[in-house]
Amino acid sequence: MNLYQVKLKKLYSHNILYNTLRIGVTDTKFHKKIKNKSIKNRVKMIPIKKMASTNDIAEYIIYLVRDNNYVTNEIISITGGE
Repeated sequence: MNLYQVKLKKLYSHNILYNTLRIGVTDTKFHKKIKNKSIKNRVKMIPIKKMASTNDIAEYIIYLVRDNNYVTNEIISITGGE
């Protein structure tokens, strides 16, 4: 058992679920300022052909905080399939 797993077991004993979000290109002020070809090319590579909105990400975080009582120890990708 590695250190990560030991720490997670400690969290579980206090009914704390732990997940990590892997967030892809997101439509933010930062990305709007970068109006270059690399962002456009990256969006073209995303299967659904669009950036995530901040609402897309917020909705998933709300689900994890409010409604999730089982999913834990996961890396959850919010990337549009990227």
